[in-house]
Amino acid sequence: MHRKGELTHAQVAKRIGSTAWAISRYENAGYYRYELRTLQKIVRACDGRLKIT
Repeated sequence: MHRKGELTHAQVAKRIGSTAWAISRYENAGYYRYELRTLQKIVRACDGRLKIT
């Protein structure tokens, strides 16, 4: 989700008002309860773009 060396889970979490643990769940391949709103917040916090296909 984020590029290695740019932002830590804690930094992303702080930017979106969440926890580092919650951010790490979104990077887990086995996690399946994604919420679009949270994904959008994470992507914005990382100055990225979200493309869902």
